[in-house]
Amino acid sequence: MQTEGRDNVGQLALSLTPSFKLSEDLTMFGGLTVRQHPTIDQKGMEQDPLFSEPEVESGPTNVLVSAGAEVSLADGALLASGMLYWNASQNPAKYKGGLGLMVSVPLGKRGPPTKTQPPVIMVPQPYPGQYPPQPYPGPAPQPYPGPAPQPYPYPAPAPYPPPAPYPPPQ
Repeated sequence: MQTEGRDNVGQLALSLTPSFKLSEDLTMFGGLTVRQHPTIDQKGMEQDPLFSEPEVESGPTNVLVSAGAEVSLADGALLASGMLYWNASQNPAKYKGGLGLMVSVPLGKRGPPTKTQPPVIMVPQPYPGQYPPQPYPGPAPQPYPGPAPQPYPYPAPAPYPPPAPYPPPQ
């Protein structure tokens, strides 16, 4: 009489689990999983137990629906989750719904890093009443032939004021 056996059966599973963050401390999620449910039809006694292997088949499609929530406690230092499961296909076996509860302690900081302020770049501006120096105009046209044109006596340009101090770090 055969008491053990082996068989390899291919399986295919597809799962989708969207989540929605309702607040900083509460996240809701749900899921849909579709997969084949392995099954075996052999029952009873075998006539030739030495050469007979069990005939496990990939079986019918099994659909599992789930929904749950995660609550952040103690400013994110502790997470509590609950999840409900339901086998919507009820084929080949009829399963009742299930409930899963979990408490976890996350390691590290959750969420995106905090934003830092970009550096402030101060552009020097002229004092009131002072204008930045303008480029010198070109030489005045001279009739040909004649003496070489002389530059006009423009005053030296005024220096820019020193930059304003940077704001203190926050």
